[in-house]
Amino acid sequence: EDGNYTVELEDPLNDGEVVDVTATDASGNESAPTEAVAPDTTAPEAPTAAFNEDGSEVSGTAEPGSTVTVKDKDGNVLGTAVTDEDGNYTVELEDPLNDGEVVDVTATDAS
Repeated sequence: EDGNYTVELEDPLNDGEVVDVTATDASGNESAPTEAVAPDTTAPEAPTAAFNEDGSEVSGTAEPGSTVTVKDKDGNVLGTAVTDEDGNYTVELEDPLNDGEVVDVTATDAS
């Protein structure tokens, strides 16, 4: 009576799958479609990561549009970057790392 509806799907949709939703009145007149986008429930794959020669940058690839975070062995954030449309990123480090120092690199998508 208020125009609200719920449609239960036999097979759930997720991870950005798109469906078109229309309304049809009692006379058979159908509305223009509206897109509904399913929620993104899958974490991005682990990014690739490599230091440049002087240890001042970490670069690689990750899911396009994700935020890449570089942390030291103690969990302190050393820098972040957002990947471009091709998934490329570069994180500049304030203090270069060398001598076998290790960092953790993660990617977080918009969801």
